[in-house]
Amino acid sequence: MIRKANIKDINKILEIYDYAHIVMKNDGNASQWPSYYPGLEDIKIDMDNDALYVYEHNGDIIGVFAFYIGIEETYNYIEGKWDNDYPYGYIHRIAALPNDINFGDRVIDYCKSKIGHLRIDTHRSNHIMTHLVTKNGFNYKGVIYVRDHDPRDAYEWDRYKKIYIAGGCFWGVEHYYSLLKGVIATRVGYANGDIENPSYEQVKHHEATHAETVEVTYDPEVISLTKVLEHFLRFVDPYSIDKQGEDSGHQYRSGIYFTDIDEYKVIKDYFDNNIKGEYSIEILPLANFYDAEEYHQDYLYKNPTGYCHVNMHLIKDEEKK
Repeated sequence: MIRKANIKDINKILEIYDYAHIVMKNDGNASQWPSYYPGLEDIKIDMDNDALYVYEHNGDIIGVFAFYIGIEETYNYIEGKWDNDYPYGYIHRIAALPNDINFGDRVIDYCKSKIGHLRIDTHRSNHIMTHLVTKNGFNYKGVIYVRDHDPRDAYEWDRYKKIYIAGGCFWGVEHYYSLLKGVIATRVGYANGDIENPSYEQVKHHEATHAETVEVTYDPEVISLTKVLEHFLRFVDPYSIDKQGEDSGHQYRSGIYFTDIDEYKVIKDYFDNNIKGEYSIEILPLANFYDAEEYHQDYLYKNPTGYCHVNMHLIKDEEKK
């Protein structure tokens, strides 16, 4: 089992780190960890931060790792590009005795159960760690530099998905979804139109054919796609054409735009089973999406008394963040 480390575990943890030095040296990776690292001070820092874990099997400690959720300062600069800036967890100082060949997989599964976005780095010569992270779905993102300015290969994983939702004025739609548990991020923009990078004025005056749309990034382990659609039907009139609330015009049409063809059947089946009769909701692949101007982003957080056609009271207390 994986548990938090305590002061009684320190000698065993040092023994495991000593063994890890031998393994890395034999694998041609003698330079990743200096002889003094990780040392007693590093262990105490991880413990003080409530971030040091051990893996115990039949009463014996056979592995150790540090796991944080927050910002790792050495990841702020990367020669390359992270996929996103969403909150993440990161794993450091992972090591084990040879008792359990699946230790690394167990650690990554544990960390994935705590947050849907992980980052990790390793020395390019650390073939064991490189194999571990790539087989567990991490993707190479570039090079970062640790505190002694030594380069490390950086990897990232997340399980988040995106769906694009048009339901009238995007101010209220964005605010509604931003309140839900499992929604990681929202952006408002213009989708499935005929020109590149339209402005609000172009869309408003029908010089572009885009729909006001919200990009919803969500964690499917917390909120499913069908639950996202259920919320959509709480505030949208599915029969209305080019109109929601007091807003009318082609830019206010309702639609769900997907990027994964497998989602089409889920969306179509959900609406067919939960809307009586013929409805006027587009279900289409996402052709394009352009961010709206910055003043539109999080509009109702910036302007709490601003116009909104969406009733936020439709969200149950247990569904809110």
